[in-house]
Amino acid sequence: MNKLKMSVAVLALAALAGTGLAAPAQAAPAAGTTAATQDAPAAAPAVKRQYHYEVRVKTRYSDKIRITGINQHGNKVTSPWVKSPNDWTLVNDWWWKGKQSIVIQGVRNATGKWYKMSCYLPEYQDSNQFSCDGWNSL
Repeated sequence: MNKLKMSVAVLALAALAGTGLAAPAQAAPAAGTTAATQDAPAAAPAVKRQYHYEVRVKTRYSDKIRITGINQHGNKVTSPWVKSPNDWTLVNDWWWKGKQSIVIQGVRNATGKWYKMSCYLPEYQDSNQFSCDGWNSL
C-alpha cells in the first residue's frame, strides 16, 4: 500500500511540474550576492598533478655526467654533459617527468672509463628536485 501511495504522489508531482506549480519560486538573492553565485555548479573534481624534477646526482668517480629519460613534454631526451667536480651535482634546467627510471652516465676524464646507473623518480614529492645517489656506481 505504501508503494501505491508513493507512486500516486510522484505522478501528481510530475503532473504539477508541467504547469510550473511543482516547486515554489526561488527566494531573492541575499544582499551583496547575485543569482549567478547562488546557482554556481559544484567544483570540478581535482585532477592529479604530474610532477617534474630537476635531478641532483652524487658521484665519486665521474668528472662529467649526463641524464637520459622522458622530459616534461613526454619526449625521450639526453641532457648535455655536465661537469661533476663535487659530490653532488645539479643538472640545471633539465626537467624529468616523475614515475620513471632515468639513466645517468658518467665519464672519468683521466681514464676515459664510462659509468652508468639508473634512478627511479617518484610520481609525487614535495620538492621539484630529486637526488640520485650514484656514490657507489658513478
